[in-house]
Amino acid sequence: MEKNFKNGFTLIEIVVVLGIFMLLLVGLGYLMLGTFRAQYITFSQLQGQKEARTAVENFVKEARRADTSSIGSYLIDTATASVFAFYSDIDADTYREKVRYFLDGKNFKKGVIKPTGTPLTYNPVNEVITIVAQNVISNQIFSFYDENYDGTTAALTFPVNVTDIRLAKITLTIEQDAYVSPEPLIVTSQVKIRNLKE
Repeated sequence: MEKNFKNGFTLIEIVVVLGIFMLLLVGLGYLMLGTFRAQYITFSQLQGQKEARTAVENFVKEARRADTSSIGSYLIDTATASVFAFYSDIDADTYREKVRYFLDGKNFKKGVIKPTGTPLTYNPVNEVITIVAQNVISNQIFSFYDENYDGTTAALTFPVNVTDIRLAKITLTIEQDAYVSPEPLIVTSQVKIRNLKE
């Protein structure tokens, strides 16, 4: 008796092979997607860290040099938990600009007003605002201390009398994605205002 063998695959075999192939493709796709997502989060965290550190460094440098305004106003204009405004010559010209660091939603911003006109004035319409850090999750950015600060002294309570301030502390807490980021990034520093030293 003769046996009849046909070379080739049955329809079921082809479907099974295609199913396995599709499962492998889906698994590979999820693996690649996870890798790209992790890289994006890492990049975002590094970018956020760089922004926050630059913002804090600039704040410290500018606040340290705070001085009486170009029209004779006291060198600190506003001091709250989320806003600190002062006068400082940040562009090395003969005038002191009004510099305002403030929290707007999740964005930490810097506003600068150059004095203009005769006589000089600080017109709020001329304020140039830039975002210096994003994804800020804390509402209290600033705390202030008087001449008795020794490293353990409590901060001044709000509302703060601006003439009592001798040292300002800034703390930015940043989180790119609360569901994915491992933990929030905290960047902090403090600055003694030179022209207020006793």
